[in-house]
Amino acid sequence: MNMVTVKKKVIGKQTYYYLEHTIRHEGKIQKREKYIGKKRPKNIQIEALKK
Repeated sequence: MNMVTVKKKVIGKQTYYYLEHTIRHEGKIQKREKYIGKKRPKNIQIEALKK
């Protein structure tokens, strides 16, 4: 199972966006995050990631 989502974190008054990749490895679920900026990039299609 591989799943990629855009995750929004609010820390204080600042909003940060992360790309979160969830995988199942040896029966356990692991999550990897990569910081993508303070604004959601326009080239990421949220609807495509939800499917």
